[in-house]
Amino acid sequence: MAPLGEFVIMLDRPRRLIFDMKAVQWFREKYPGALTDSGIDPDKFAFNLGDLPPLLKMGLAWEDPGMTEESAANLLNASVSKGQITMIEAWRTTIAALFLPFMTRYLTGTLELEEAPGPDRRGPREGPGLVN
Repeated sequence: MAPLGEFVIMLDRPRRLIFDMKAVQWFREKYPGALTDSGIDPDKFAFNLGDLPPLLKMGLAWEDPGMTEESAANLLNASVSKGQITMIEAWRTTIAALFLPFMTRYLTGTLELEEAPGPDRRGPREGPGLVN
C-alpha cells in the first residue's frame, strides 16, 4: 500500500515520517469519532503527548522495521533534551504527517473508497478532477 504522505522530523537526525492507513486506523480506534469529514473534532480528541511514541514508531517503521515505542520515545527525548525539537513541534509535525495527506486525498477525491478510514467516508464523487 502506498504511503499517505511524508514529513521530516528532527530526531537524532532528520527523519521522514511516512504513515499508511494502519496509523489512521490506530487513531480511529484510540479516539472514536474524532476523525470527521472536515478534519479532527477537538471535542473527541484529547491532546496527549503519550501518543507520540506509538505514532512515531508507525511513522518511522518504513526505515527501521525494528522500531519500538521505547526506541521512538528515546529518540524524541534525546532530541528534546538537546534542543533540536520541542514536544509541541514533534506533536504538530507528527499529526500533520498523519492527517494532511489523508485529508488532501479525501477532499480531492483521490482517496480510494477501500482505503477510506470508515464506511461513511465517501468524499466528493463528481466534478473537475474528481473520481466519478
